[in-house]
Amino acid sequence: MGNGILLDTLKLSYSAVLMDRLAHPSIVDSIPRVISLIQYYGHCDTGELEDLLASNKGERPLIITDGVFALTGEIAPLDKIYEIAIKYNAILITDDAHSTGVLGKAGKGTPEHYNIDGRKNIYQTETMSKALGSYGGFIAGNMELTDSIREGSKTYQASTALPPPVVAAGIASLDIIEKNPGLHTQLLEKAIILRNEIAGIGFHTTPDKTPIIPVMFDTSEGARGLSSYLEKKGIIVPYMNYPVRQDKFLLRIALSADHTDEQISELLDNITKWKDKNGTN
Repeated sequence: MGNGILLDTLKLSYSAVLMDRLAHPSIVDSIPRVISLIQYYGHCDTGELEDLLASNKGERPLIITDGVFALTGEIAPLDKIYEIAIKYNAILITDDAHSTGVLGKAGKGTPEHYNIDGRKNIYQTETMSKALGSYGGFIAGNMELTDSIREGSKTYQASTALPPPVVAAGIASLDIIEKNPGLHTQLLEKAIILRNEIAGIGFHTTPDKTPIIPVMFDTSEGARGLSSYLEKKGIIVPYMNYPVRQDKFLLRIALSADHTDEQISELLDNITKWKDKNGTN
């Protein structure tokens, strides 16, 4: 809903939308009906993005991407995308649902991670339902932006506000993140170790240093089999039957700062036992 509200609020400022091929469904569904030119560029492919912008010079472009991709844990090359956006006078939006509280010196997400937060024509949508452990979404911006949303967004005006306890939980989480910057540093350190171990066992995963760690298979049977095996061992690593274009079948490990070394070792031991019997396909 946050993506839809923001794109609708800005709709007079752009005439074309360019998005990553693996964009989250909430991005795809957020594009206003008045926008007829919608194009996908290859996953994290800034070269193709620039080619598309160059071939549509008569348009007013908006680029939108996930900050961290929900299935693969990959970090969008937002620094390079922003350089291209400036070159072609484009608006840039990053859906930072999986980046907030995780990336950046203060946990502010992908723009902070790349030291481009607060720059011109870059916007963030975020959520309280991931690292913040609460519920609901929000749009980060200055007073001019937030006032225009309050005054002009029919979706925002017609929606019921979040329950006060939910909002209080989100605010408390932000306070914890602000006062404990080491939390997301510890999380990323654990994620690096776990990702390397998964690859060492022989499974294909992605290289970016985030706590979303996919385990990729060529067949759905393999992915479902490992997920079911781990569930019987009391470990939830779901098979992702997810409405995003993908070439592989995968499980998604979602690591928390509270996961202990013993729990991580137990996960790896069980993955290894299943792999020794069933392989990695």
